[in-house]
Amino acid sequence: MSAGEKFGIGEAAMRAIRAGMTNAEALSAVMAEFPGAQTTLQNISWYRSKLRSDGEDIPSNSEVEGARFDELKSECGAGSERRVDDSTAARESGRTNGAPFIDDENDEQDSGIERDPEDGIDRTIEHPFNPERIKISTKQIVIEQLVARIRHKEIDLAPEFQRLRGIWKRDRKSRLIESLLLRIPLPVFYVGADKYDNWAVVDGLQRMSTIYDYVNNNYALVNMEYLDKLNGDKYEKLPRALQRRIGETQIVVNVIEPGTPSEVMFNIFHRINTGGMKLNGQEIRHALNPGPVREFLRNLADSDEFRAATDGGISKTRMADRDCVLRFLAFHMNPWENYGANDVDGYMGDAMKAINSMSAGERDAMAGDFKKSMRAARDIFGNDAFRKRYRPEDMRNQVNRALFGAWSVGLARRSAEDIERLVRNCEAVRRRFTELLNSDTEFEGAISYSTGTPRRVRKQFQAVDNLIEECLGDA
Repeated sequence: MSAGEKFGIGEAAMRAIRAGMTNAEALSAVMAEFPGAQTTLQNISWYRSKLRSDGEDIPSNSEVEGARFDELKSECGAGSERRVDDSTAARESGRTNGAPFIDDENDEQDSGIERDPEDGIDRTIEHPFNPERIKISTKQIVIEQLVARIRHKEIDLAPEFQRLRGIWKRDRKSRLIESLLLRIPLPVFYVGADKYDNWAVVDGLQRMSTIYDYVNNNYALVNMEYLDKLNGDKYEKLPRALQRRIGETQIVVNVIEPGTPSEVMFNIFHRINTGGMKLNGQEIRHALNPGPVREFLRNLADSDEFRAATDGGISKTRMADRDCVLRFLAFHMNPWENYGANDVDGYMGDAMKAINSMSAGERDAMAGDFKKSMRAARDIFGNDAFRKRYRPEDMRNQVNRALFGAWSVGLARRSAEDIERLVRNCEAVRRRFTELLNSDTEFEGAISYSTGTPRRVRKQFQAVDNLIEECLGDA
């Protein structure tokens, strides 16, 4: 950034402060005038302090917000005498560095899948790409524009996705609406845009839904902390001044523009999610790939064959079940022998795109292969399919993703006659599998950690394929 731009940012910040804006409002004004600026609330606070130390009659940020709060109490008739300074302190004492006043946190839930110790670790992008193709823009819009976009289906709120991750309770929704009324800035939203400028939301889904539902009178406010006289009020009951305050509230949206390479888009989505519970790989793929593939994966994950093969042990909550289904489809459509990059997420993302472009008949054929494989796994392993088994007397383990992929694809490749032979000799198959786990440390490692490297993926599939062939030879 040039020295002239820096000077212009400072002038804009001081002009906003002199106009009576809070620090948060001044920051929004600066960002609207200089979208690429790296200005923070700490910078705005410094400009305010400088003006005051230079002798200008500038109120402190707390004084401005306090006056605003008194004004708001007068508008809504709120009876609480508590000051907004408490919330200001919570927001500004050590939490201004991007930490949200209200965030998208959720409790982590058990997926029913055995964890790879490296799950959730950022993967580097191994293949070079043109950095000039990464286009991220910052937009300032008001709530009314956000609501209009959602109403016209230009923002995908993925209602099923929200249901799986868990919907906010009403008191939490009410606190977010209270934050808007108190002019407490919301965290930045992150979206990915398609060529039609429709948005897929990666960070801020619950916040958008909460605002949209309130403006559409879908719930009433409860347990308000400061504006308790508004308890029980839907949007339609608010005074017009407060409705206008919500509608004219500015929010900041970072838009990942079309043309950004898909693997880079995935990496960005993985890194920027700021909620208490980051999106996992399948949740990001779901957000980035609208179309028939969503329903296709859901139907297979809900199928009797899949639920029986996994003994109902894989949770739907974080799309862990769809992750397993997609793992099968990815390596069944594009055989494991072709896997050459340390990027299972990218491999599975490509599979979702391919499934979207298939005909209904082609998807039906894929579904048939999947269900055949699930029936075979259940018939051979009972309720122990896709799980490690070191000794017969051990407690049952969770489903292992790598084993799910290797066994499901290996069985799908076999003919009906071969599967019948394997089922007849299921005791020998299970015994040989236990021996493999105990005797081949390379295989045991390949299914336990760093499971997405090319060498380990090859080991997973090759070892299971060899075991199946040996069992068929003995049958």
